[in-house]
Amino acid sequence: MVPIYLNGKGKKGYTFDEFEKEFENICESHRKQRRALGFAFILCNFDSAEVIKVLNDKDYWRALNHISGRFLTVFSFHSRQSYEESNRFVEARFGPQFDEAKPSILFFQISEGKVSDSFSVNFTCDTVEGAFQEIRAVLTDAVESVENVLPEYSGNTAEVFNLIKQRLEQRKALLMIKRGFGMVGSIRDVISKIVSLGSP
Repeated sequence: MVPIYLNGKGKKGYTFDEFEKEFENICESHRKQRRALGFAFILCNFDSAEVIKVLNDKDYWRALNHISGRFLTVFSFHSRQSYEESNRFVEARFGPQFDEAKPSILFFQISEGKVSDSFSVNFTCDTVEGAFQEIRAVLTDAVESVENVLPEYSGNTAEVFNLIKQRLEQRKALLMIKRGFGMVGSIRDVISKIVSLGSP
């Protein structure tokens, strides 16, 4: 977990100017030092209060940092005034569709000094604990998808990123199936109540 400060500088991480200038180099160095096989941004804005609280809580932060470990480098923007600079950065590097999809985790890969692939996973929880649980689950799935990649294959950036992408696409499909079953159960309960009301 690496913080990027839009207003000033914190004890760890980067100022926005530092990060914007060295973004690709930072990612490349993390891979060469075997600190990451893939990368991500946790994206939010001032409407995403629950996500901001997760990122500002030292215990939540420590847990997410432990989960990402040496497999993922996860960046997050921190601001007290405006997210305008981070919005501009995301749109320039990844396209407007990712800037608009908030709150979310934007996964991406760096190859030969530039962004080679990306996709995002949106959040659905609107509580602090729910947001933490969802971020933790997504990062855990991403890490588990690449934790068995042997060091000699870590340079196969496209293949490694596809492992993350496929795992999280499977997760999304399973969640949709679960929600579908939940909806069917709710409809069945309503029909049952209607039938019981009409019974003599």
